[in-house]
Amino acid sequence: VTQDRYAINGYISTANDVATNIEKICQASGCFFGFDTKQGKFKATPNRQTASSFSLNDDNIVSKISVTSTELYSLYNGVEVAFADQNRRDQTNSILIETPGADRNDNEPDNVIKYRIDLINDNIRAETLGNLDLTQSRNGMVVECETDFSGMQIDVGDVVDLTNEDFGFTAKEFRVMRAR
Repeated sequence: VTQDRYAINGYISTANDVATNIEKICQASGCFFGFDTKQGKFKATPNRQTASSFSLNDDNIVSKISVTSTELYSLYNGVEVAFADQNRRDQTNSILIETPGADRNDNEPDNVIKYRIDLINDNIRAETLGNLDLTQSRNGMVVECETDFSGMQIDVGDVVDLTNEDFGFTAKEFRVMRAR
């Protein structure tokens, strides 16, 4: 069965503040929400593969490059997503996705992230969002650097590629999570 990846099903409570409702919508639709300073508007950026919008290299990076990854004891190797299941009269159901033992690091302790998504009502979307979170937590690498003036065009949510000999990156893609 195929479904729209970013469709949501559920009710928004008008008793909640706007920020809470936006956060719930973004969580259920797999996107980032932020303010685009160039357009002067808020925007939602889908969390999906996309082409790089900017290339970072030694010509436009003006600071040291800091690279960190998730430490062993902070890696998630499982995700449990709770949701209101339409096939069970909207009773709470959950799915558990675990990283296979062969893909785990030596001596990696069990670490399962648990959360509830209020605005979905089927296991296919719950599994899709759970896999997305699990994959990103395991493959996460954080790069921090400062760019010259040309980097002002980079927005939060954009995908950029980084080329640097010292770290062995050749057009390695990263999603921008913060811009100052």
